[in-house]
Amino acid sequence: MSEGGRIVLTSSASAHKAVFYHALYASSKAAVESIALNLSPELLTKITRPLPRSVILGA
Repeated sequence: MSEGGRIVLTSSASAHKAVFYHALYASSKAAVESIALNLSPELLTKITRPLPRSVILGA
């Protein structure tokens, strides 16, 4: 991974709430959250600048 890059992942409340006919959408959003959760320890070793407060607080 080159330096100075950014990763932007988007999820939604559908990852946590059951809604009729949204199974595929909800599962893809849950997968995005899982990727972020599992990649974060690896990527934190490559951070060269402080994280924004919203990232730290999970806002």
